[in-house]
Amino acid sequence: MPKRVTASQRSAASARAIAGINYRSYAVYDNFVDANDVTIDNHIPDRDKVGTGWIWAGTSGGHLWEIQNNQLEDPNNGPGEQNCMIDTGLSDFTMEAFVTREANGSIPWQIFRATGVNANQWFFFYHGTAFEWRLYKYEGSYVNMLALAEPANSDMVRLKVVCLGDDIECFVNGVSKLALTHTYNNDKTFAGIGANTPRDNTGEVEWWSVRP
Repeated sequence: MPKRVTASQRSAASARAIAGINYRSYAVYDNFVDANDVTIDNHIPDRDKVGTGWIWAGTSGGHLWEIQNNQLEDPNNGPGEQNCMIDTGLSDFTMEAFVTREANGSIPWQIFRATGVNANQWFFFYHGTAFEWRLYKYEGSYVNMLALAEPANSDMVRLKVVCLGDDIECFVNGVSKLALTHTYNNDKTFAGIGANTPRDNTGEVEWWSVRP
């Protein structure tokens, strides 16, 4: 197993990365500062209020999400999904992430209001074949609830999902893209990051957070 950085090293690196952030105002905050090849289930977030840590599961074999150059990525190219989740303790929240995109616009899925890994959930992502932002509901099968066509680009983007009661709104770089009112899973607290095949064409996560 790769050698992990110490808590003091991680703390110092995190301070450099996001100087001035008050972790206590977040349920989860993670800069993914760690040694290369550390898998997500062996990585400790900067802030984890509930304390469950990251949990990983794949629907069909595969490779765990891992840290590379202080970014989270899933380098394995193969069939099936790869989701990593954490219990935020919140069903109403603001979830944000700063991610890199591939040439076709693909990004890591932003998963929320989930019952656990590879279970019933919502997720927001960019579909790199249909060239659309999409909001999906998974309840034994995938349902495309909303879509917005937009040309692909490979820019880095800041994603935000706001859930309050039955309302869900998804933003990209501060611009609202999709909004929906729905009761499904509105009391669930797991959230996280996911990818589908080919997973090594998904992009990387620079940081990820959930706050009230």
